[in-house]
Amino acid sequence: MSEDRLEEIKRGFAIGLNRCDLGLHKEDVTWLISEVERL
Repeated sequence: MSEDRLEEIKRGFAIGLNRCDLGLHKEDVTWLISEVERL
């Protein structure tokens, strides 16, 4: 995954949290969860 895509997801995540609607694609959510679990 590219840095640009990661930034896009993070921005979308932050905006989504503000709206109480994450607005992420399923694969983005799955990827994000796997990244978080790796930490």
